Amino acid sequence: LPLLKTGGRLVAYKTPADDPKDAAHALSVLGGGFDFLRDYSLPGGSGERRLLVFKKLAGTPHGYPRKWGVIKNRPL
Repeated sequence: LPLLKTGGRLVAYKTPADDPKDAAHALSVLGGGFDFLRDYSLPGGSGERRLLVFKKLAGTPHGYPRKWGVIKNRPL
C-alpha cells in the first residue's frame, strides 16, 4: 500500500478464512481503505479463493515503506 499513489488499488490473493477486518489497523496507518472482496472457485476443484481489494485513500506517512528488519520486528 505505501507504494501506491492515492486512488490506486491493491489486490490481495487470499483464502476464504481471511477477513478484511484483520487489515483495519494497517489500512488506517497507511492511508488505505477496504474496497470490496470477490470469492471464487479454482477450476479442477482445487479450492476456494478470495480476492480482497483495498484502495489508497490518502498519502503514506513519512517512514514508509519500512525496511524488512523493522517490518519483521514491529509488524503493523
